[in-house]
Amino acid sequence: RNHWFIEAVFLEPVMGEGDPGRALPAEFYAAARALTRSHGSLLLVDSIQAGLRAHGVLSVVDYPGFEQLDPPDLET
Repeated sequence: RNHWFIEAVFLEPVMGEGDPGRALPAEFYAAARALTRSHGSLLLVDSIQAGLRAHGVLSVVDYPGFEQLDPPDLET
């Protein structure tokens, strides 16, 4: 271990440009959520590019395939 502390992980789970609507794998999001929880770090999610509600949902955890996952600490 290097004894570093990572304060936060920032993800854009659903692309808004380049390939709009394409989501990262739910397993990747779940792993990031588990790691941030186990290390006392924050999970921050950028949903603005995805157009919040562009797919009829407000949060990434309401996106198809993500419904059973724990929410992020902050979603913009």
